[in-house]
Amino acid sequence: MLTDSWLTAPTAVEPQPRRWDSPGYGRQVLVFTPRSFCDARRVIEAVRAHHTVLVNSAWLEDSPGQRLIDFVCGGIAAICGQVHRIAEDVFLFAPGDVLVHGDREAAARPATDAMPIEAYPK
Repeated sequence: MLTDSWLTAPTAVEPQPRRWDSPGYGRQVLVFTPRSFCDARRVIEAVRAHHTVLVNSAWLEDSPGQRLIDFVCGGIAAICGQVHRIAEDVFLFAPGDVLVHGDREAAARPATDAMPIEAYPK
């Protein structure tokens, strides 16, 4: 005997949130201390994966360290991310949808002739 129990009205399915919209997902802060220019790509890929990255470039010499930061700033600008200078050799790179709060005036007062925070792309 055949029954119509297999015939049911379609049920509404709740749309699943994207991974980065889920509470707590991807909202990690990663800390990088690059040792060479090759580490710049890892920073950009992490921000592209919706992570916030803190980079301490103090271990690099002046010229390679500046090149690394310049390269990462360009990559972050290309993916519409944010760059914030925290200290002389410390930078915060974040996805565009992350709200970054803090004392921007203190961050913009460099200890040397370094570029102020407003000069980096947002």
